[in-house]
Amino acid sequence: MLIGYDFARVIERATLGIMPPAYGGRVQVICDPSFPTAACGLDEEGELRVVFGVAHDEPLTPQRIEELTGMWIHELGHVFHTDFSVYQHAVREYGKCFGHILNALEDVRIEHKMPAFAETVNTRRAMQTLLSGMVRASDWDPEDEDKVPWTLA
Repeated sequence: MLIGYDFARVIERATLGIMPPAYGGRVQVICDPSFPTAACGLDEEGELRVVFGVAHDEPLTPQRIEELTGMWIHELGHVFHTDFSVYQHAVREYGKCFGHILNALEDVRIEHKMPAFAETVNTRRAMQTLLSGMVRASDWDPEDEDKVPWTLA
């Protein structure tokens, strides 16, 4: 059975194969079970980091693999279409809550920009599986500013 560590290495290789040249071919996929979903961004040296909320030794069911694949597809949208410097500036200038709102708007924008890629890897099904799983496992609280993107979605 595939475990979190194996999934991360497969995603790392797959991401390297399709990354825009601007990232210089440096990517690190991290498993962090304390992380709620997934995220990506650039570190200080310009390396792309993708974090998944999965343990290294977590056995992955087919449904969990599809959820993680949905997260990866979504994060690739950021890799191809998000200007991380704009987001970082907004958070510094206007605060964390504004950053969450900006991210929610950016999520919609990037997902609309990915139709050709989306059709190739069956994104619609993977994203629906991801969303259903997230809602079932959610500790969503409309008063929690960290949940603003979910509230807006």
